[in-house]
Amino acid sequence: MNKTFTELYKSLPGSWSEMKLKDFKRLDLENLEDLEGTELSASASKTLKILSRMLDISAEALGEFNAAEINKLTTKLNFFSTQPTVTKTSLKWKALEDITYNDFIEYALISQQPLENISRVIQIISVRKLDEEEINNLNMEDVFAGFFLLRQSLQKSTLSMLNRSAIKLVKIKLRNLISIVLQRLKRKKK
Repeated sequence: MNKTFTELYKSLPGSWSEMKLKDFKRLDLENLEDLEGTELSASASKTLKILSRMLDISAEALGEFNAAEINKLTTKLNFFSTQPTVTKTSLKWKALEDITYNDFIEYALISQQPLENISRVIQIISVRKLDEEEINNLNMEDVFAGFFLLRQSLQKSTLSMLNRSAIKLVKIKLRNLISIVLQRLKRKKK
């Protein structure tokens, strides 16, 4: 089925909150190969590839539209040049202590390729069990906010853990110091 320009335009997200995770993953940004040619021709080719992936039609079919229509489609994606806003998220993350050791190891392994494994990362650290379809239908603003808040939470947990460790260390040093003082006092009494 050939879609009209209007149908294609309406199907494009106009903001991070309209863009679903499945659409973001379909962009496959890590594999947008470097294109040769002038900066302008490489940029135009990359734009067509992004539009092609977003609209699920070939770059050749997009090339049939006139420049004004391509410009209108491209302009709708201007939100790509901004960061999603971080307000609140429907995603609730497990506390660091609640993540199983097996999940922690898997997370450590797959986090080396975060975009490729984002769905599994969400499954591991989400409080609510989400299936693949639910994860793919999350909007990107929600996903971004969730990971931003996760980072803040992990920083707090790490600082808290460091503080507890520092307190334990101080207690141990104080016990050692008291022990040494008591031993010296015992020696002086003799």
